[in-house]
Amino acid sequence: MEETTQTYYPTLKQSFGLIGLLLLFSLAGAIPMIIIKGMHLNNGVYEQVAQLAMYVISFALVIELAWKNIRKQGLWDPTPKRQMVGMEIIAVLVIMTIATIIIVDPIIELIPMPEYFKLLFEELMKPDLTSFLTLVVAAPILEELLFRGIILEGLLKNYSPPKAIIWSALIFGIAHFNPWQAIGATATGVLIGWAYVRTNSLIPGIIIHFFNNLFAFALMAFISGDVEDMTLPNLIGNNAVYLAILAIALATLVVGYRFIERWSEIKS
Repeated sequence: MEETTQTYYPTLKQSFGLIGLLLLFSLAGAIPMIIIKGMHLNNGVYEQVAQLAMYVISFALVIELAWKNIRKQGLWDPTPKRQMVGMEIIAVLVIMTIATIIIVDPIIELIPMPEYFKLLFEELMKPDLTSFLTLVVAAPILEELLFRGIILEGLLKNYSPPKAIIWSALIFGIAHFNPWQAIGATATGVLIGWAYVRTNSLIPGIIIHFFNNLFAFALMAFISGDVEDMTLPNLIGNNAVYLAILAIALATLVVGYRFIERWSEIKS
């Protein structure tokens, strides 16, 4: 597929601009958090509700602004694609997501994590209702609407599918603003982007995102220990078993890729 001469919103530059706006809105939303802390109200539900509201409002503002710009340009319909996909396809994609997490885990482990980031992740993954609502409910919906429904869809109209998928995944990773989440987010972003192109629907990506975040939340919430120790090799404790699991994960990705590609060819 040749790159088109018509420029659709958002282009690559405009996509990075949306992430800049997201950061700006998030920083602005931190002001109420500072006020709450200054009033010594951060010992309970006030801070938790404020964090959830800040997250939702920041994404909602960026999504609404992007939709407004797309409709103003009038070149494509930004209505989210919600076509239903068979459960067998969803199951394969979820299994591929788990395999991706397993493969990426040792790469993330190579980057030392500062103490303040450990504390930040522990705070973010606290086993409370608002953390669950933010990470496991709001994030899969809002992030898929922005990163796949708007950014990837726009890039697909400007560039070839591989280029659009890779760039949208990189933008998704960068938007996490730290290397430990960015690496995993980029890898899963490639998988979700590919799934979006093959299924022509946001639904699989939302489900993949849900299970990915649920797995991370459950790991932090229900397994005691240091954040840096929450790696697969440490949890397994046996190198031979770990290498076998890595090999199975790689094979799973290959088989899953071929299965989805064949299904896509038949469907089209």
